[in-house]
Amino acid sequence: MSRPRLLYVPITAAREAERFAAQADWADVASFDAPGAGANRDLAPHGVAGVVEAARARLDELAWETCGVVCESHGQAAAIELALTEPDRVKGIFIGHAAARYAVTGPRPAMSPSVRDVAGQLLETDYRAFARAITQMTQGQMDDAYVDAWAADVPQPVAQDLFGELSEEQPGLVSRLAGSDLVIVLGEHRGCLMWTPEAFADACEAVPEARAVSCDGIPTEDPSFLDAVRTALT
Repeated sequence: MSRPRLLYVPITAAREAERFAAQADWADVASFDAPGAGANRDLAPHGVAGVVEAARARLDELAWETCGVVCESHGQAAAIELALTEPDRVKGIFIGHAAARYAVTGPRPAMSPSVRDVAGQLLETDYRAFARAITQMTQGQMDDAYVDAWAADVPQPVAQDLFGELSEEQPGLVSRLAGSDLVIVLGEHRGCLMWTPEAFADACEAVPEARAVSCDGIPTEDPSFLDAVRTALT
């Protein structure tokens, strides 16, 4: 039996897939850098669309006819767009910090308004402090060494371009998957300082056929989420 193939769609940098890939040793895992980041630093960044274009280019390079897609947090916007526009290639999508929509206003925001506002201010004024805030928001799961390496891969304007686009447009996320033929696993980080419980509840309501997994940490690094992905692919 052939091994499952998983494309990890990052927020911006291929580095984000490393710890998932190390644990998902039962699958062939690949990722890529978004335009403007890492190995693609010489390319002009252009938000979610740029990440989707880079994902398609990576699939072409790999010559993968079919695969599953894995993503986390802000990476789900591009991953969902890829899955919906490449139905012959993408057969399943597995989302950590799943949210029905990227809502930053209204009665059921996807993210804690106070935390998001502070992070947004730091992203504009003090990039090093923004990187340190990632350590705090993940409660140490992404330590200082990791976020320093991530920030070295991702120039400040690249992060500003992506996060700014999402905040301004507040696009639909998991809600877009309703009625699709995809195999779907949704992951929640219980007690997350950024993403709200309402975000996950609304995602599960939008796609009731999806398998829902609640985790004590970052879903794509949690054994229960990884097990759900593996089960979905076999």
